[in-house]
Amino acid sequence: MSQALFTTAPMSHWVRDAMMWLDPITGEAIADNLLDTEKDMHAYIRTGFFFERAWQQLPAGVNIDTGRQWIDIPDWAFASPETAERVAQLLRDAMPELNYARVTEGGNNPRAPYSRLPLVVHLSSSSGGQLMCNAGLIAFYVARHCSYDPTSGIIRRNYTTALGPIVEALRLELAGSAANNNQLVASLAGLEGAPNKFQIVASR
Repeated sequence: MSQALFTTAPMSHWVRDAMMWLDPITGEAIADNLLDTEKDMHAYIRTGFFFERAWQQLPAGVNIDTGRQWIDIPDWAFASPETAERVAQLLRDAMPELNYARVTEGGNNPRAPYSRLPLVVHLSSSSGGQLMCNAGLIAFYVARHCSYDPTSGIIRRNYTTALGPIVEALRLELAGSAANNNQLVASLAGLEGAPNKFQIVASR
């Protein structure tokens, strides 16, 4: 498959969601750029972001109390390790105020567990904020910002521009986290010289 593929054939064997396709063989996200509505001409652009397929264990319809079944979920929350690290690097470059952006495993759903754990990016800001964000969902949003210019034949990947609103939202959450953490530290410091109402007092 070339970098930009033009076809009118439907890609029904692929997973589609919000102008994105998921290659079932490689797990790569493919951006769908509509070029001509009348001719139904599309440019399918490889994004370089990869995702891992996941299954979820749900109650079976026959016996919802005891029966369980694994359901294939076309979920974009499960970034590959390489894509998760790429997202972490994009955030490091866009947010110089970070102490670090580390890729770790996220949590599972105990009532309806996934076959694999999603990868998250743990952010720590110099002001004291802490935040976990799903690497796959950020990659999915950024990867959609691809376009193909049929006149020049140029593929544009506007990943830096796409990160703008994400970075703003993350900064707000980090600021809120830092405020809460600093307030907690201040309140604990104020208790050092105060009497402890939970102190054990010897009885007669």
